[in-house]
Amino acid sequence: MEATRWQVLDVVAQLRTLISELRGDHPEKFGLLAALEGYVTHLPGGGGAAPPQIRLHLDPQGDQFAPPVKWCLYRVAREAVWNALKYAQARTIRLTLEWHPRQGTLWVVDDGCGFCLPAEVQEFAASHRFGLIGIVEQVEGLGGQVMLQSGPGRGTTVGVRLPIAEGTP
Repeated sequence: MEATRWQVLDVVAQLRTLISELRGDHPEKFGLLAALEGYVTHLPGGGGAAPPQIRLHLDPQGDQFAPPVKWCLYRVAREAVWNALKYAQARTIRLTLEWHPRQGTLWVVDDGCGFCLPAEVQEFAASHRFGLIGIVEQVEGLGGQVMLQSGPGRGTTVGVRLPIAEGTP
């Protein structure tokens, strides 16, 4: 029953994302900070007795990223937070967005159950888990880097470093 519940919640989240993108409610229209805050506000609770606490630490300059960087950071944050909710059984999820002179960084850290990282992220495809593969492909497509840390009982950290596109203030 619990597995079916999570499958339904996953489908609902995917539908919300598609509807939101079709309606135009996205980082370019409302700003990256508002999009992240809105996403977190409308998330269903985790699978445990109490939903995890989600802490946002968003640099006010985060809305200055160029549109492709905003989109990538938003999608990565959304995927990493959803994974923490769905799989980690975390008590706390921390999402941090930072603006630096030449790059933007995003960190999603949870205190959940963690997992064994494969030698290559592509190995997740064998178990039909494409979220982390998608994160890596999106970030590397913009010339960025992904840092993954996890282990059983140690929680998970997803870090992203993206160069700021030329012409961005």
